[in-house]
Amino acid sequence: MGNFTETRDFGEMARMVSKLAEIAEQNISSTSRLSAALSTAATNLFSFWSSEKIEYFPWRTDRDANEDQSTGIVIPVGKDYVYMAAITMVALREILNSTLPIELAYLGEDDLPLEWREYLFDLVDGVDIEAIDLTKFFDQELVDLKGYDTKPFAILASRHARVILLDADAVFYAKPDDAFETHPSLKEYGSLYFHDRAKYWGDPRRKPVEERTKWLTAQLSKAGREPSTFLTRQSFLWAGGFVTESQDSAVVMFDKSRPRNYMMMLFTAWMNAASGGKPEIYTYFHGDKETYWVAGELTGIPFHFNPWSSGRAGRAPDELSYSAAIDASTHIDCTEHMVHSTWDGKRPWLTNGGILGNGKAIESGFVNWTHWYLGETIPDALSRTKAKLNLPPDFDWSTNADAKVKEDFAKEAVAHQPKWDTCDMNHTERWKPLSQDFRDTLSAIVARAKLLAQDYQARRDKIEREKNERNAAKDDKPSANAERRKRVEQEAQRKLVSV
Repeated sequence: MGNFTETRDFGEMARMVSKLAEIAEQNISSTSRLSAALSTAATNLFSFWSSEKIEYFPWRTDRDANEDQSTGIVIPVGKDYVYMAAITMVALREILNSTLPIELAYLGEDDLPLEWREYLFDLVDGVDIEAIDLTKFFDQELVDLKGYDTKPFAILASRHARVILLDADAVFYAKPDDAFETHPSLKEYGSLYFHDRAKYWGDPRRKPVEERTKWLTAQLSKAGREPSTFLTRQSFLWAGGFVTESQDSAVVMFDKSRPRNYMMMLFTAWMNAASGGKPEIYTYFHGDKETYWVAGELTGIPFHFNPWSSGRAGRAPDELSYSAAIDASTHIDCTEHMVHSTWDGKRPWLTNGGILGNGKAIESGFVNWTHWYLGETIPDALSRTKAKLNLPPDFDWSTNADAKVKEDFAKEAVAHQPKWDTCDMNHTERWKPLSQDFRDTLSAIVARAKLLAQDYQARRDKIEREKNERNAAKDDKPSANAERRKRVEQEAQRKLVSV
């Protein structure tokens, strides 16, 4: 197989990835010779990947059997997000008593200097935590990683087979340690993705939303595939151009021990690589967000989403702080954080956006939620909308030319979803009081975060002071050398005069 890294034909790539995934799946218990052949084929297809640098891949013959069950948390973090990462880590270890190992993924010394790595290590007493420099795993000339694009590469670089990828500001409120054994999506598919806001906000940096479905339709055709049931039944993005983003990639749960999944993640990484699909797909989508499921769509490799769009959280007046009787007259002070529920939709599982107030700075204070709002599942919303508008079950919004139908469909489909430009919801009965257990957990995290803020600011001031001292020493060094030269010259002049 030749080296196809330079091609940006997504459909062609998808065909090759799908075939390689099929071969890998059939040869999971392969000999060393077959394993080497698979690795060579993977490197030919994805030149940024090397079996000599990556610790875990499912066809590696010298791996221990227990490695396939190894689960870990990977947090991409740079120096500007250390405080957020500190809260996330302490919440997991101290408040939730999670025992999962943690890996901090970063892009070289400038991205996360040693002093900040040591600070984060100290928070958990150095137990089951390590830092992985992605620039040592992947050639920056090929991938040119900078921000969002690091995330699929962090999943690949992790030494764990089963990975929970977390943004530095993604906070769990129940420990995820047994997720791969208990969550239906992870048990069946080995992947769990979460939906973004059901919101249209436009993005002048990207092509119009309507162009996305056209682009994806063309790529599916090139790949020889029809839209999956996810697109036809569970995607607001596919159903119509009334949401801007489909996936929130602040958390991605992924089982690499399944060979076809591993190939799907390699394809995802390719879409985020400068030498791969990034120059094209980033003109349609925001960063890495949609590349995970697009990789599955184009290859036909199954994946799964939590069926709800993200929810919201807020604070009710004190007299209603435990009340389920929220109506249109009640003012809920909501925040911008995205809330993702457990698989049954009964309680919040995690939030994206940390626990700081909307100001995103320590000075803005911390959240103090009493209620949360979760809309319908997306399949229910689409079915209800079609029934209400007397549309057939197989109605295709994208091909219907009636502007009024499109307008009505777009409005009705998200009618039960949380609004994001106001806290005044259409269906206030969906505001539910948060459980006492959740509130206690949130209070414990906030209390710890307040203590962390003092420690973090002291450490930041110390690091900045030491940096300034080093720079001053560098500036003083030439002056000191010049002064020494001047003294030597003066001494030499005196000796000449005395002679």
